[in-house]
Formats: sequence, C-alpha cells, structure tokens
Amino acid sequence: MELESADKRILLGKKLIELDLLRDQLWEEFAKLAGDKANELFRFLQNR
Repeated sequence: MELESADKRILLGKKLIELDLLRDQLWEEFAKLAGDKANELFRFLQNR
C-alpha cells in the first residue's frame, strides 16, 4: 500500500511538472500574440 502511494505521488508530481512546462509555453505564445496588454487581457479573461 505504501509503495502505491509513493508511486502515485511520483506520477502526480511528474504530471504537475509537465503541466507547468506546458503553461509556460502557452503563456509565451499568448504573450507574443497579445503584446503589451497580455497581462491585462489574461486577467480579464480569468475574471469572466
């Protein structure tokens, strides 16, 4: 049982790292397209 929990924690950690890297890539692309207003536009979209 303990081994299963450790394995699951490792898998979840790896998935979080993958998501973080993907988020960084998406942000870079978004920032290029949105330009100087990227942060403002992102906050607007978040709060809709």
